[in-house]
Amino acid sequence: MTCAIGHLGNGASILDHLTEIKAPFSPDVAVLEIADVMRRFGVTRAISDKYSGEWVKARFGEHGILVDTSAKPKSDIYRDLLPMINSGRVELLDNMRLSSQLCGLERRTSRQGKDSIDHTRDGRDDLINVAAGVLTQLDLDRRPALVKQSAMMDEGKPITLPAVIDTFVAVLCLDDKGMRAAKTPPLDQAGTRLLIILDIDSGPLHPGIIKALTDFTKFEIRCRYGTLAVVPEGFAPNGGFKSCRAIEIVDGRLPELQLLAAAMLIGEGLVKLGPLAEEKAKSLPFGGALNFRAGENIDDPLRCAILTAIHVACDEAPDTRFMKVIG
Repeated sequence: MTCAIGHLGNGASILDHLTEIKAPFSPDVAVLEIADVMRRFGVTRAISDKYSGEWVKARFGEHGILVDTSAKPKSDIYRDLLPMINSGRVELLDNMRLSSQLCGLERRTSRQGKDSIDHTRDGRDDLINVAAGVLTQLDLDRRPALVKQSAMMDEGKPITLPAVIDTFVAVLCLDDKGMRAAKTPPLDQAGTRLLIILDIDSGPLHPGIIKALTDFTKFEIRCRYGTLAVVPEGFAPNGGFKSCRAIEIVDGRLPELQLLAAAMLIGEGLVKLGPLAEEKAKSLPFGGALNFRAGENIDDPLRCAILTAIHVACDEAPDTRFMKVIG
């Protein structure tokens, strides 16, 4: 199992780290080791090849890493890397195996006249494969990060919870595989409207989901104005819940511009993580849900739940184009 990490700097794709775990190894131990390396670099999203199908996504997801599958075959990745090397837009590590595998790549032409690039018959390309994948992906996507989880920390630590909040907002977003929920309260502190993400959760639906979603008594916080639940259309029984008002999301998700508006609040330092949410971020793919570029996976259910909560909590009059008050 191999992993490469890099960054953009001075117009070049720079390779920062390589991990190579040689067989035989325990897959779960290897995933844990690589996930630890990613956390040290602040990486919460990764791209993998199609090997092992959904297993890689599931195992890294347990460690808070969102994994997408590469849409490109490695031959195309090697082809895209060549002009980057020739133009000096790549900085590699001083690694003999990496250099050897790079020099060992061969271009072949099939009987049908199609070119492909791969390692030699007895060679390997594990390291150059992940390195080329990182470097070419960095070169293709030069958009700056729109949101960083670090912006939601208070000098690198979760914020201290207040004794009293104005409103508790609970959001439930669903997908075809399960559910994602976010719980956030807005409060006024020193004249500034601040939003704290108290808790996050991810898992399948269950009969007690509404009670669990709207219960914030474990935080020992007093709420002035009550609880507001935001749920998918048709989810609220009899137009609401006994303990709180309810709002339905009519089209299932927020438009991108409203997601970006919530992201602006995060960038301005008006949204912070509470201790429990910060702790859960280590075992849920929460970091990936809040480290993203404009237009990137805007329909991710966990991200939508969190950003919907931010939007609703900071907007006294929810946008009726995509929501309707039902309780």
